[in-house]
Amino acid sequence: MTRDTRSFVIEACILVGGLHFALWCWVAFTRFHYPFDVEWMEGGQLGHALRLLAGQPIYARPSADFTAFFYTPLYPALLALLGKLGLGVSHLTGRGLSVCASVATLSLLFWVVRREVGLRYALLGVGLYASFDRFTGTFSSVARADALALALAFGAVVLARYGASRTSAALAGGLAVLAVFAKQTMVLVGAGTLLSLLLWDRPRARVYAATTLLGGGLGAWLLEQRSGGWFSFYVLSGHQHHAFFWQNFFFYFYRDALVLAPLSLLLPLAFTWVDLSRGPLVVLALLHVLGCWVVLALTLDYPAHMYFRELAYESPRVLLLVPPALTALALLRFRHASPSWLRALGAPAAPAIGYFGVHLLAAVLASAVGHSTQWAYKNAFLPFALFSALFASLGAASLARRGRAAERALGFAVLVGLVAAFDAPSSRVPSAADHERALAIRLRLARIPGRVLVLAHPHSAHQHDGSIHLHQMGLSDVASMGGVSSFDERVRAHFYAAVVTDEGDGLDVPAVIRENYVPTEALDGPTMKTGVRVRPAWLWLPRR
Repeated sequence: MTRDTRSFVIEACILVGGLHFALWCWVAFTRFHYPFDVEWMEGGQLGHALRLLAGQPIYARPSADFTAFFYTPLYPALLALLGKLGLGVSHLTGRGLSVCASVATLSLLFWVVRREVGLRYALLGVGLYASFDRFTGTFSSVARADALALALAFGAVVLARYGASRTSAALAGGLAVLAVFAKQTMVLVGAGTLLSLLLWDRPRARVYAATTLLGGGLGAWLLEQRSGGWFSFYVLSGHQHHAFFWQNFFFYFYRDALVLAPLSLLLPLAFTWVDLSRGPLVVLALLHVLGCWVVLALTLDYPAHMYFRELAYESPRVLLLVPPALTALALLRFRHASPSWLRALGAPAAPAIGYFGVHLLAAVLASAVGHSTQWAYKNAFLPFALFSALFASLGAASLARRGRAAERALGFAVLVGLVAAFDAPSSRVPSAADHERALAIRLRLARIPGRVLVLAHPHSAHQHDGSIHLHQMGLSDVASMGGVSSFDERVRAHFYAAVVTDEGDGLDVPAVIRENYVPTEALDGPTMKTGVRVRPAWLWLPRR
């Protein structure tokens, strides 16, 4: 498109997306030195790293000293390595690792889109992905494994796409294996890479498959042997004891995405309809998304939803319908458009769209599985957010080529999504009052002689007396798998001089604590900024 036929609406979108990127940077920076959890499982992840740093296993019989999360070990292993290098194991190093991984993901996204469709849409893609930060629970800058796993998986995707040799395919397979050892759901993204290579580059697909199977199998076998069989107990058997909600997989995942980030669904669907296919599967997908919107419109009297509460426009609730409706109306501009040169040439002649389209479907599957598993939160949307931002950027470039009116319609749809994604960024970062409350908790614990059990924030106990103990999530995870007998024994024996419990997590204080300890002091602890919105609330002392 020549300059004189182009409007500047995409530049406006780039500017708004740039503001989202600036806010993302500000959120990440202001979290760095906060000495308490911003998400309630951060301290548990640090506990994993501290165990490894001390030369102790994380996969072992559940005990009061330690009970692992149902995750693979790469993230805490890297934190432990940083600790050995002198950087320490802290919230700062944990969040720093995630931010570095997120910067790598953003850089790869920019590079891919710029290579395929130019600088303009590369900047748009970065802005779109940054605007999805709240949609994904702002997990890009917390001490959790999600950002690292996604960066490794995306690195494998890019290397497999743009590498030309069998060596690059082997390296991509190695990155895919590492991604799975950071978080299990990345296996579905890796499967998308294998399928893409099978469609477009079978010789390298064989190398990739061999590398992932051998590397993954050998790594799992070594961990299983070294842990005496406990690796599979946590990483495989544990997940089988989590409930899986099929209604989330088939419906609520798409409804939530439509409310929280309508552009993530609607722009890829619009592009697919116009430039790739109008087959029955695409028609069904469009009808399914429309059905989600209609059901939402008919059920606006739902109980308060933990995801939607964070939106700036939930009240009155009818406002939830506005962003997806406006986005869809703008994209209807393309409903009569005929398939473009992409459709005429077919996927093999334009492999970028086909390649990343396969990965978008794989990411939808990975995110839907995560979203449908018991205890799920919005971090499950991360793979979908990344690949929808990538696919939408490529699709937007194609749709905008249809003329100035088309570009304006597209730009309006994107602007609606970008504006709707704004919230008060202060809700995602610790305030001065939060810093004071975190310090008050630490000072209160410092006055207690002996060991303390900070059930949902075990890193606070480590700061108090150097001990490492299990996290409340670990206790809940293995409750149906035999429980933690040594925990009950310690509580009955008043092993802990004091116990700190949270409120707001929907979990009852364990009965053994209620039977053997008494809540004697209300605590005004800081509330988490993402995930389950809990806060330290009660100090319990031994029952006499």
